[in-house]
Amino acid sequence: METLDWLRQLPKPGPVWEVSGGPIDECITRPLWDEGYECVVVEPNPEHYVDYANATLGRENVTFFPVAVALEPCIVRLARSKSGAAYVAGVNAPEVQKRGHPQWPDRTRRVPALPFDALDPGNIAGMILDVEGCEWWVLQRLVSEPLLLIVELSHGSYCHPDEEAILAWMASNDYQTGEVRDNGAQTVFVKKEKWDATRL
Repeated sequence: METLDWLRQLPKPGPVWEVSGGPIDECITRPLWDEGYECVVVEPNPEHYVDYANATLGRENVTFFPVAVALEPCIVRLARSKSGAAYVAGVNAPEVQKRGHPQWPDRTRRVPALPFDALDPGNIAGMILDVEGCEWWVLQRLVSEPLLLIVELSHGSYCHPDEEAILAWMASNDYQTGEVRDNGAQTVFVKKEKWDATRL
């Protein structure tokens, strides 16, 4: 199934979270904004702030957080590769492993970062995590028990540095693999006890 097909199986209104959304035209949850879902997008790249602010203006069902995630409140350096992807400098991100892009000082910006429990209201129904190597930081501070988690793990030549910890966390929190998409770029996990098994 496509990512949106998985998300559309969640009961309305959700909420459905996307961490991080990337450029507005690549925001996976955007079609859900008009389908009766409550959506939250977390995107740290300042280059996308205005687009998200304009796109969400007047939408009571969509919230935009212009912050990065970390384990503690802090300021992080957000690096931008030649391909345009943003990632926290110093993290073993897919951009660094797959393409070998260095973290050029003239391509970094200082942005605020918060631990995920400072954002999580405890009612997230589904979430996409594509945080360029920082997925484990989100899961460690997750308050909600989402029915559905879609997480970027190892794929192609990229070896996720925290994959073992993420898979152990999924198992200990009663998640099972629903589907592996794009060779692991999007791995779907569902809450065993709460997800309708007939949908798998």
